[in-house]
Amino acid sequence: MKSVTEGLDLDVDRGPNWLFVKLQPSRRPVPESPHVADEVWSISKRHFVYRLVLDLEQLESFPEGMMGQIALLQERLVRQGGALRLCG
Repeated sequence: MKSVTEGLDLDVDRGPNWLFVKLQPSRRPVPESPHVADEVWSISKRHFVYRLVLDLEQLESFPEGMMGQIALLQERLVRQGGALRLCG
């Protein structure tokens, strides 16, 4: 499944009890404050899976505000008994 959010493509795969979300730059410019946490949280809720692997390998740099978005996403997942793992 592929979802798009503000300059980033999100490629989502589901594994047993985990979601694997790969962030990839799209053709549009990434805004300074992307709303990745809201988009990934929405995907997680739709799948009823709160354990995520966020693959950042395709990103050449982090847009400003991305670390805050990752922290916000982690807080939401932990409140649901989930976990966030970063790779790439």
